[in-house]
Amino acid sequence: MAPVLPALSLVVIHAATLSAPSVPGSGRQETLLTLDAPAAIHLSARSASGTACEVIDRVRGPFARSGNVGGTNCELDLLLDAGQYKVRLESPKRGKGQVAISATPFQELNAAPPR
Repeated sequence: MAPVLPALSLVVIHAATLSAPSVPGSGRQETLLTLDAPAAIHLSARSASGTACEVIDRVRGPFARSGNVGGTNCELDLLLDAGQYKVRLESPKRGKGQVAISATPFQELNAAPPR
């Protein structure tokens, strides 16, 4: 009989980093989102006055947009490849305060593929 080896549970942590986690809440701003592995990401940009966002890929250009300037804030759920993406943000010209930006990877519920 062959020995039974304990199954190793591999935990993969996908890192999503932003070059600036907050920017001024007035006018147009930019930040870079970098992913070390493909991942599903929840991207949000929140300010008191409402901030719109647009995600730009180096290959396909602008491909996702959310929020309205001076109205609703940006909330996007994206499936992205590893690499770098530009996030353009637009707030009212006379907006005050800061825009808080976050990119949170979704967590895998099934660590091992079901059989």
